Amino acid sequence: DPTRTLGPLYVDPKYLDIGTVWEQSDFKWTLPIENRSDRPVAIRGLRFSCTCATGKPSKFVIEPRGIRHLQLTLDLTSKAASHTRRPTDILRVGLVALVGDKKSGVGWEITGRVKKLLQLKPRFLYFAHNVVAGLLTTEQYVEVAPLYPVADLLAESQPDLAYCRVTRVNATSPGRFRVTVKPRIGLEPGLHRFNVMLIAVTGAGRRFLPIAVPVEVYVRSRVYAEPRRVVFGLIAYGQRQSDQVLLRFPPNEVERDDIKVYVEMSGLEVTPVRADDAGPAYVFTQRAQRHGPCSGRVVFELHSRTSGMQSQLVVPVSYYGIDFSDKSHLQRDDPAADQPPH
Repeated sequence: DPTRTLGPLYVDPKYLDIGTVWEQSDFKWTLPIENRSDRPVAIRGLRFSCTCATGKPSKFVIEPRGIRHLQLTLDLTSKAASHTRRPTDILRVGLVALVGDKKSGVGWEITGRVKKLLQLKPRFLYFAHNVVAGLLTTEQYVEVAPLYPVADLLAESQPDLAYCRVTRVNATSPGRFRVTVKPRIGLEPGLHRFNVMLIAVTGAGRRFLPIAVPVEVYVRSRVYAEPRRVVFGLIAYGQRQSDQVLLRFPPNEVERDDIKVYVEMSGLEVTPVRADDAGPAYVFTQRAQRHGPCSGRVVFELHSRTSGMQSQLVVPVSYYGIDFSDKSHLQRDDPAADQPPH
């Protein structure tokens, strides 16, 4: 029975049931924990059964016969992640308080019923490798089908990260919406994580609490290589394999004469083959000169005509050399054979 007293700690059962609530991303709940002993009880950490819950403070002391209020935050949208149209989901979240220096702790179960408000497809947006710093970005969409009468839908995000727009799907489905998310042009290279908050509004003007749509945007540098690394795989000793690498950058950013190539790989030849509006292409030709795993790299040094800045683009290269006439590659005693060339 999760509502009973666990050692010196006690939680009133009425605080272990949040009741029936609408789904939302940031539901707050206060959990009073009572110490019924004559000694202080130190809580050294909290553990939850899912990532949808957090608690503050995570470490605290409850004085003898005292009460400490734990502030819980629950993401109730995680229970609505499926595309089913069930109007209500059951919430069950386990909480364990780690007591003192013991390896185990005491725990309770928080329950409730979550009323679904919006059906989202997809529930997560990921802009992968199609956003380039300083250039126009692509759009992605979230289709929204309310499961409760909704007159309007609002979408909010950090204005410096993304642009959001809400439109109705069509006149025959007045209750359905489409949310367009487009990352801003000025994002720096790297990974950006943020939320788009959806707020449903009833005909009477009542606003529901926001529902978050997580967004990840990976912004590439203005100059990059396709592919980012060259893996030849198995190459017979003395034989060759070739692959093509494209350098990508904005038009007029870098010319062929502004590129210097440094090969740091034994047996590798890099030959320019052509150039187009997107950038030049190079053929990597690798000759296997040894047995076992081999790796190195090619460094492109580029000079930008627009900014005057110099940058380096590194393309890792690897292969595994095999001599089919010599079975020694199956069992080698020389550990140096596994080291990459310098």
